[in-house]
Amino acid sequence: MSPATSSFQHTLQDITATAALGRQLGRIARKGDVILLHGDLGVGKTT
Repeated sequence: MSPATSSFQHTLQDITATAALGRQLGRIARKGDVILLHGDLGVGKTT
C-alpha cells in the first residue's frame, strides 16, 4: 500500500505570511510528514 501524498505550491510575500504558514503547518503536520521549503538564500525559509 502506497502512502498518501499531497502537494501544493505557495509564494509568500513577507515574514508575516511565512510565520502564518508555519503555524498552519504546525497544526496539521503529523509524524513522518516531509515538508520541503524552496527559495533563494536569505528569503526566510528557516524563520
